[in-house]
This record gives sequence, structure tokens and C-alpha cells, in this order.
Amino acid sequence: MTSITSPTSQVTDLSPEVFVQLPNPPFLIDVRSGVEYALFHAPTAMNLSLQRILIGMIPGLRRWAWPCWFQDLPKDQPIALICLTAHRSPIAAAQLAKVGFQQVFNITGGMMQWRQLGLKTITGDQSAIDTPNRHLTGKDSNSYLMMGLMKDPIARRSELGINEERTFRLR
Repeated sequence: MTSITSPTSQVTDLSPEVFVQLPNPPFLIDVRSGVEYALFHAPTAMNLSLQRILIGMIPGLRRWAWPCWFQDLPKDQPIALICLTAHRSPIAAAQLAKVGFQQVFNITGGMMQWRQLGLKTITGDQSAIDTPNRHLTGKDSNSYLMMGLMKDPIARRSELGINEERTFRLR
């Protein structure tokens, strides 16, 4: 295991083999896109793309970019990040360590190594509650917004009537 030190915490590299053998593995977050995640992912992984993590680093956009399940994670909850080839996950890990997550792990080799080792993967998407539902339109999208289930107005700003320039201008 190697470590990357940050001011508030440490990021530790774990191989997929070590991760699956842990008696109490950290909460696994797949930082690939939703499409990549749907193709195949580790059975316990939740999807939160690197792009959404990075957008959420801007405090004013955090509540819109990060899903509720992620916003509700305690900072002392051990988390592990995985991507396809371990290029995106170290970036996400470093950023999450910066916002105060105390135990952050990076899965080396990513999902490619995971599959090469013959570790179990599953296909499909997680529920609409956890993933932005980009195919909703009109009345349905407003219903989901009202119910608090649609947390990605950046993807649907025109449907929601949000003025992009005024609302998302960064100063």
C-alpha cells in the first residue's frame, strides 16, 4: 500500500484483491460515467462520476452536484474510489480528502484489473433516486424535482427554467 498525504487526511492505495478480502471494506464509489458504470461495476459500488465530484467542490453547487446519499455520508466513513484504469479515482480521492473525508482509499488498477482478476461484476444502473434521471421531460421532471428525487439540474436546466448565465456564473 502506498499513501498520498493531504493536509486533512491520507489517501491509501489498495489493490482490488486486498479490497475484496477486507472484513469490513470501505464504502465503494465508482467515479466513472453513468454509462460506464451501467456496463459493469463492482457489486457494492455506488456511482458518482468524477465530473460531479469536481462540480461539487464548488460549495454553492455542492447540493446540486452531489446526490443526497453522498451528502449524508459522515466524514469519518471510510470510502474507496474506483474508475476504469485508476486514472480518475486518484483525482477524486485527493479532492474528497480535501473536503474532510478522513479515510480515503484508491483502488489501483481500476475496474480493468478487477475484471482481469476474475472478481465479480454486475451490470445495470442503480435506482433513479441515486442517479440523475436525464430522460425525464415536462410534467414528469417537475414531479421528480418536487419529490426531491432529481438532484442534477445542471443536466436539465432548460427544462427547469433556470437561467444558466445568472445561476451558474462563477465569480
